[in-house]
Amino acid sequence: MIAFVILHYNTIEHTLACIENIKAMIDTTDFHIIVVDNASPNKTGIELSNLYEKDTTVTVLCSKDNVGFAKGNNIGFKYAKNILKAKYIVLLNGDTRILTKNLSYAIEKEYAQFNAGVIGPLIISGDGKVTSNPMRDMPVDFQTAKKFISEYNSRLWGITHGVIGFAWGKIYDIFFRVRKKIERRFARDCVIKDIWLDRIQRRENIVLHGCFLVFTPLYINRFDGLYERTFMYMEEDFLSRRCELSDIEMSYCPEIIIYHYEGGATAKGKSITEKKRFYYEQSLKSLELYCDFLKENNLIL
Repeated sequence: MIAFVILHYNTIEHTLACIENIKAMIDTTDFHIIVVDNASPNKTGIELSNLYEKDTTVTVLCSKDNVGFAKGNNIGFKYAKNILKAKYIVLLNGDTRILTKNLSYAIEKEYAQFNAGVIGPLIISGDGKVTSNPMRDMPVDFQTAKKFISEYNSRLWGITHGVIGFAWGKIYDIFFRVRKKIERRFARDCVIKDIWLDRIQRRENIVLHGCFLVFTPLYINRFDGLYERTFMYMEEDFLSRRCELSDIEMSYCPEIIIYHYEGGATAKGKSITEKKRFYYEQSLKSLELYCDFLKENNLIL
């Protein structure tokens, strides 16, 4: 069996479209869709439960609290693993759409031929680009994580300190842009690859985008989902490090193709300032946990 886990939060139109897309595109009858409502304030979890009450291919699980991205997904992961005994578990965002008509075949092939533990697809993003997957060759290292912590603390200070903070934020943005330009100029000697050629080649042991992750028995038998101490952000780097420590191969399989709208409901209804504040606050918490994780596992170079 292949089980699909969709973490739902408010945006019912995306979730409904995602469910119907899976049903239309899947190439096996041995599948099940699990929707985990992450305590949506607009009560759409209850609406989904009522809509699919008699559908034997869909199960809706409603969390009493918003437990974040990793824990929310893990509710569905554990159900797929322990109740459904699924061989493969796919964690996918509600704003993704499967474009490949032989998904289960491609997953089975990748697992059988290359012993892959976690598989990621070619992602066509909302702007038409194909650069989302793989995210990076390597997960964030300790020094870079500390650099991000310093940067995000500065940006968060700017957001929370009125006029003075606004002025500081503008100055910091100028400094950040100038620094990026300098870094790019010094990086010009790097080999520039044709993006399309690079993306159609299978790759191993890279960092995969978290909007669509396929887990095989090699991972499922070892873990009950994602690293769940975070509320949101850095999930991909934690996953990559976990696989590194466990000798589990992560593979990029361009034979599987999806579309990602990138219009999730993470901070729907919030102002731009509120969205930024949410992003920096949650990122800082996850980065601190990530640094602790690297220290605990002797991954600081």
